[in-house]
Amino acid sequence: GQIASAIGDDPWVDDVTVSVLWPGTLVVDVVEHVPFVAAQSADGWVWASVDGAIIEAAPAPVVGQSVVAIDLGATSIGETTADRRILGGITFLASLPEDLAAGAVITAVDDAVWAVVAGHDVRLGRPVDMETKAAVLTQLIATGIDADASVDLIAPLRPAVANPQPQQEVEE
Repeated sequence: GQIASAIGDDPWVDDVTVSVLWPGTLVVDVVEHVPFVAAQSADGWVWASVDGAIIEAAPAPVVGQSVVAIDLGATSIGETTADRRILGGITFLASLPEDLAAGAVITAVDDAVWAVVAGHDVRLGRPVDMETKAAVLTQLIATGIDADASVDLIAPLRPAVANPQPQQEVEE
């Protein structure tokens, strides 16, 4: 128990199992957290795993990197966030194909989650059914919706796509 506890204190460790095989073998199985997305915190950026565990400080995101730009607030390495918007955003990103997730940005306005994916503003709404919302968005993009079209996935089984409006010409 002491060995498992000591190893489990490492923020990179997701799960640890220690067992003894007699007459003299100690077996330690360690499952590590995998950095999945850069998340914004009060002190800068941190790496978060798919389950919301805060693993370590991260450099500022670069273009093409998916991020969750919802402020975690003051957080410590080794904690797991309980913020439903952040967890929902991570689930959404994890459910997208890699090519769509690359460069995606998750934000929030009050309790609603928003995303920018492949140039599309996506209104996700409450952080529920995020896997379904990711699947629907993937299919919509595959159908060839207009570049820069905005998508509303609050009700993922009845998505709404708003094509960009043409710019009105103004005489001077």
